[in-house]
Amino acid sequence: MFYYLNGTVAHIEPYLVVIDCGGVGYACRTTSYTLSALKKGEKGKVFTHLNVREDAMELYGFATQEELNLFQQLISVSGVGPKAALSILSASTPANLALSIITGDEKALTCAQGIGKKIAQTLPTISVAAAAIRIAIHTRMLHRIPEVIPFSGEMPTLPTATLMA
Repeated sequence: MFYYLNGTVAHIEPYLVVIDCGGVGYACRTTSYTLSALKKGEKGKVFTHLNVREDAMELYGFATQEELNLFQQLISVSGVGPKAALSILSASTPANLALSIITGDEKALTCAQGIGKKIAQTLPTISVAAAAIRIAIHTRMLHRIPEVIPFSGEMPTLPTATLMA
């Protein structure tokens, strides 16, 4: 519904930012990573996701499209709702999260509040891993870690069994 909000940062509190756009304040739930990029009283831009439920409509905002994409992939996982996805994204940078998912680093994933071993084990075994790889390579985040995953400039192909295992 809303692709992004661009305006003045009117209010900041833990996991929430209010962006004033033309005299209307839009409250967006967000991550600590996004909050660190915003300053009260200054211009700010967040890419948004509108979560519609029977009892609520909640707007989520993210500093980058990559962080938004990771959020959307996370909430597509059974057992991971918007609050859990924010917790996972707040525990690390988007680049480190993508690497944790790709490598199956349960310890890094379970450090997020409310994320147990079961969810941490589920994340790398589904399409989130492929999405995280695409995001990381697209934004060239992984080229800084050549000893882990060499960056050749081309999109790697993953066997179908890897994504479904």
